Amino acid sequence: MSSSTDLSSWRQRQIAMLYRYTSLDYMKALDDMLSRVIEGRLIPAIEQSLASSYTEVMSSQQRTHNDPQLWERNMRDILAEMRQLLRDDIAARCRGHYRAGSLGHFFKQVAHADIYEGYRMSDEFHVCEHFVSKYSDPIESILVEHLRQQPPEDRWFTRHLAQHLLDQPDLPQLRVRTDVSARSGESPPRAGVYIRQDDPNAAPQFAWPEKDRGQLIDSGIFGDDSVAARPRDWYYVELEHKADI
Repeated sequence: MSSSTDLSSWRQRQIAMLYRYTSLDYMKALDDMLSRVIEGRLIPAIEQSLASSYTEVMSSQQRTHNDPQLWERNMRDILAEMRQLLRDDIAARCRGHYRAGSLGHFFKQVAHADIYEGYRMSDEFHVCEHFVSKYSDPIESILVEHLRQQPPEDRWFTRHLAQHLLDQPDLPQLRVRTDVSARSGESPPRAGVYIRQDDPNAAPQFAWPEKDRGQLIDSGIFGDDSVAARPRDWYYVELEHKADI
């Protein structure tokens, strides 16, 4: 293979992360995790993650909660509301729409809207937000249009690597399809991960065909008209034995 299509182990891992976080399977796994917490069917990994969020959020709080049953009931109610927002995105994906961001939008509403002042003052909400965001943020940064205008770079992949390795330690089978290409700023022919043809070191991107959404972005074009005038070409990377994306 030429240097433009040769995938290093790190590049393969980046591609695997993009495919995993944008997959319907990942969204369903997050739904299952929330259901386990709501229904009290915790496994050690989830229990540890939830405890970590509690410690992180409550370390700066002075309040003491003396009613653990009320605390747990409030958390279950809040997580059930978050799960429904996630299920709205899952339903949209099942209809062929790469929608995400319902959870992130909800978190922003709580932070700013007066009607959510009760949540804003709730320790339980902030623990739930911290816990859920660890798993929902990667999806949103790839699929939410205003966030993906600055595509993931190496530091983004490094930040999410540890969590990803726990979720998917083995690399999937990948194949660079030089017969399937796309150009930045245009709708790609199919949903999936693409790599730059002219720069093997450029971070891969996930893109999908949808009107006014999902196009490949050149991370260097902002404020640089000379670069913007030269759209980049990309190759599609096929995920063999792929899960639902």
